[in-house]
Parts: sequence; structure tokens; C-alpha cells
Amino acid sequence: RLGLDPESLVAALTLTAYRDSGESEGVRIEQLRMAREGLSTAYQLVIKPHPIESMTVLRRFVEEYARGATILDGTIPIDDLLNAADLLLNRGVSQVCFEALLKAIPVVVLDVGDHTLFHDSAPGVVASDSRGVSEIVRDIEQSADPMAPYRSIFDRHIPFASARAKEITCERISSIIDTHSAHRRTEQWLEFALTYAWQVDRHVALSVLGGVDGGALGHAMSKLMRRRATEKDMELLVEHWRGQYGEQMLLCLLCEQLRAGERHVEPFHLDLMRRFISPVNLHLYCGHYELWGRVLLDGGHVAEYRQFREALEPRRSEA
Repeated sequence: RLGLDPESLVAALTLTAYRDSGESEGVRIEQLRMAREGLSTAYQLVIKPHPIESMTVLRRFVEEYARGATILDGTIPIDDLLNAADLLLNRGVSQVCFEALLKAIPVVVLDVGDHTLFHDSAPGVVASDSRGVSEIVRDIEQSADPMAPYRSIFDRHIPFASARAKEITCERISSIIDTHSAHRRTEQWLEFALTYAWQVDRHVALSVLGGVDGGALGHAMSKLMRRRATEKDMELLVEHWRGQYGEQMLLCLLCEQLRAGERHVEPFHLDLMRRFISPVNLHLYCGHYELWGRVLLDGGHVAEYRQFREALEPRRSEA
């Protein structure tokens, strides 16, 4: 269907639109050069540009830096290319990497300056030059389990199978429609204030809350931002955001309250904070994990500290 050589392996190179999202002239040239020089003759290099890419501009680059590669029209569905591909080459900044992995297609990340999640979770598939590409491809070819290097990617960034992720998304959309929650501005302001207090400035977040009638939830959140939250306040807040990113943000703010010495560390605090280690995006909370460790040690909770540290140790690379 794509007019490719059925006798050759297919190495797909997908590109970001030229001059967009860091796809400078140098970045474009380096990707093409790494792909051309790093692949053996067993592979045909097939390039799919972004749909908005000028084919005239792309052909100029390919003719000079990857002569002989096949160029597909940018409007061809990405699934069509992936269904024919044995390997994907990418900067590691595109959704297509996940789509390839979900189809059990190995991904080789071309390191052209972007620090991606692959650098943290699967550094063995990141190539910094054409020799690196050759070595990674050779390892993939010789491996009994070519997808083994990507297990940490699945564990940390793709926790649900594609079908289940779609089910969850559809369930969430249906819930929003049924409950008209898209129009619940108060809820949106509360989430905004929580995120702002966690990452930016809790004083500004407090001013946001001052203009919102958030009821008991808003009152409890205000007390947390003022570092005066009680056990009852935390129970209310955690129950509302349980299982969501908001839960981790709340625990970060509680950690700040305890570090400030506004409340002594009580058993219910310890129980809550045992939920503190996030299953995904661990790096977002590293500063607060360090803070919590200090709170535990300063409070003499040595055994709790050791358990916390042991739980984090297997995921040190994510930090």
C-alpha cells in the first residue's frame, strides 16, 4: 500500500514540522545523518513528515543528507506507516513513540538536544550519534525480547493498555456530560488554586480562593495553604482528590506545613504520607520527598524514614 520494498526491513523516521518545536535546520540535518549512517543496508529508511510540512523543503534536506530514503506524504495515517515498520526513529518528543511501543515496535531515540522521558527511563535506547544508532539497532536485532528496554516506560508512563485507557477516558467524558461538570467553575478554580499553591505561590493561590465560594472544601484548602490544616481538613481534601494528581499535591502542601512546625507529626500524618510516593512522574515531587525525609528525621521517626527511603530506592533513576 505504501509502495515499500517487501524484501527489506522498514526503519520509520517521523519528523516534527520544520522550524516548529525545536526542529531547527541543525536538528533536522543531524536526525537525517544519524539515520542514514546508523542503519545497515538491511533497512530501508522511510521518512514521514508532519502533515503541515512542506514537501519541497523536506525533499531538499533528504536529497542532501539522506539520499535514497523514501519520503511518504505527511497526510498518510501514522498507523499505516507503523503497521509496516520494524523500527521507529524519533527525537523522543512525539506521541508516535508511544503509539509505536503499544504496537511492540522498538523505538530508537535520536538525541539532538531534547531531554526526554527516554533519557530517564530507558537511556539504553537513546543514541547520540550514528554509531549509537547502529549499536542500539544491533542490540534490538540480537535480543530475545526487543521490548525489554522499554518496560520502565510502560511501568511509569503507560500504566494502562490502550483499550483500557480509552475506556477510562470515555467514562470520564461521559461523567462530565452527565453531571455537567464542565460548567462547574468552582471546581476548576479549586484545582487551579491547588496546583498554583503546589508549584508557584501559595499566597497567590490563597487570593484566588478568596474569590471562590468553595464551601467546606475551599475552607479546608485555605487552612492547608495557611499551614493550619487539621486531621479533619486533610481527610476531606484527600477524599475529594483521592487517586488523582491532586492527592499528591495536597500531600506536598501537608509536608510543607509539617516542616514549618505548625503541627506536630501525628500518627494520622504518617498514615497519610505513606501514600506520598507517586506511581508516575516521580520527578515532579523529588523536592518534597527530600523535605519529608527531613521532617521524619527531625521528628525522630527513624523507622518510618527507613521505610520511606526503601520504598523510593528502586525508583531512584526516575529522580
